[in-house]
Order: sequence, then C-alpha cells, then structure tokens
Amino acid sequence: MIISRPVLVHATPKLLALRKIAHWHRAAFPGVGIVPKDERIGFRVSAEIKTALLHIARKEGRSLAQVCELLLRGGINEYEKEGSGYLNRLLTRPKEKGR
Repeated sequence: MIISRPVLVHATPKLLALRKIAHWHRAAFPGVGIVPKDERIGFRVSAEIKTALLHIARKEGRSLAQVCELLLRGGINEYEKEGSGYLNRLLTRPKEKGR
C-alpha cells in the first residue's frame, strides 16, 4: 500500500491570487463551481475603459480577461439582487451642482 504525502507548494503570488479568486467566487456564487469557459463575447469599448481595465489588471496581478469576467460576475450578482434598478442607477447621470 502506497501512502502519499501532501505536497508542499510554495505559495507564489499567482497561487495566492487564484485562491483569492476561488474564495470570492464561492462567496459570490454559492453552489456554483468554477465553470469552464466555452463561449466568447466580443464588443468594442472606449480607449478610456480599456485603459482603466488594464490598470486594474496590472494593479491586481491579473489578466485583462480575468478582470473583465470578475467585474461582469459582480455586475450580474448586483443585478440579480436589485433588478433593473441597478442598471437605471448606472445609467442615471448625477446632476451637476448649480443647475
């Protein structure tokens, strides 16, 4: 009988980030495992949005795709809580002071 020992893995920043994503995913979507990616979405964004997303990705040590997926999942989660009020709040521009 062969008894395997646990393999000690050095906790690299990437491994810690993956654990953090998995923990967030379990908390945000209980009962839903990490789903394999089998579809693609392509859409155009302004240069300002792309720059902001790339800045977030660099700051968090993640890929652009990971950041986009996390933000989309977070938005979906909020929409499911609030319904169309969530989108309306995002679409409503704050009134300028003095008007």
